[in-house]
Amino acid sequence: MFKSTKWRYIALFFIIYCSIFGYYYLVSNGLGNKPFYLQMRRFVVCTVVLLLPFIIIGKYQKFKFFTTHILTALAWFFTFFFSEFEKLHFRSIIR
Repeated sequence: MFKSTKWRYIALFFIIYCSIFGYYYLVSNGLGNKPFYLQMRRFVVCTVVLLLPFIIIGKYQKFKFFTTHILTALAWFFTFFFSEFEKLHFRSIIR
C-alpha cells in the first residue's frame, strides 16, 4: 500500500502523533479546552521535529549518526509526560 516513501512518512507521522497525543490525553485528566487544543497544536510540531531525522536518514543512509538523537527525543517525550502526571497526581492528593 505504501510503496512511496512520502506516504510512509505521512503514515508514520499520524502513527507517532496519535500515540503521543493519546498518551497525553490518557495522562492529563481534568484539562480544559484551551490547554487541550494548545497541546494538540504543539504535538504537531514535536512530531515533525521527531520525523526530521528519519527523513534525513532515508536520504543519506547514515542511521548510526542519528541514533542518540532519536533516543534522546523519545526519552524527553516520556520524561515530560511522566513528570507532569506525577506533579498533577501529587497536587490532587495534597488538596
